[in-house]
Amino acid sequence: DYGHWIYIAIAFLIFIAFWSQALVHVMSFISWPLEFIHNFLYFLVIIAEVLMFSSITDPLRWHATCAIFFFISGLLYFADLRLLKSKEKLFVTESQKAFYGMNLRDQEFSFSYLVPIGFVFSLISAALIATYPDTFIAGRWHLLLGGIQAAAGLAALWYLIPLFKKRIALIEFL
Repeated sequence: DYGHWIYIAIAFLIFIAFWSQALVHVMSFISWPLEFIHNFLYFLVIIAEVLMFSSITDPLRWHATCAIFFFISGLLYFADLRLLKSKEKLFVTESQKAFYGMNLRDQEFSFSYLVPIGFVFSLISAALIATYPDTFIAGRWHLLLGGIQAAAGLAALWYLIPLFKKRIALIEFL
């Protein structure tokens, strides 16, 4: 079914956006000893992604598991934010402070806006599909919800790619 391809594209966008952020965190402020709760949340995110990716052919289940993914991601972003703030004193030079500030602003933005918007959109989408299956499944209006989600994923990448490049440039000076 060609309609499932949009969910494959969204899965790819979510995977790239989330794990590129995780790589930046590993390179910037995660150190030894590793925090158990923080690492545990990464494993929960992976499980949520597996559930989400296994739901590509079922739009209701897809959006419901996306909500779970965003909820767990929110917990992880909260833990990351707490961890990042605890490391502030380690960033002492001007380039380190600039790098820290960029990470902190992005973490706060993602935690305050991106993750909650993804969570609420996923809940609303799941509720619409569950309430009006004739319209959203039989009428294929779930593709509109998928299109909105894909556009949001592309917008997230549009935001993240330049930020990632700036962070990499600053990492080189640390």
